[in-house]
Amino acid sequence: MKTRMNKEEVLAWMHGFEASRKVERALARKEPANPATSVALGLSLTEFARHCSAGELGRDRARDDDVRIVRERWAKLRRANKS
Repeated sequence: MKTRMNKEEVLAWMHGFEASRKVERALARKEPANPATSVALGLSLTEFARHCSAGELGRDRARDDDVRIVRERWAKLRRANKS
């Protein structure tokens, strides 16, 4: 497993996160954030980061567990709000 990034990889990674921040700011200007939107956006950014890292983030079991817990809690909150 590769543990170090070269300069070009770091710059590309930073560029990707800056691009996602620009999208987030544009969306926030169009529609003020609410809890549902915030959680959905956070989860989509997690998936985006995994995609950008070619799955490297998915190899961290603790992080996977954290994401699973967030998704489960979010689903539970959504079910409770529908009742």
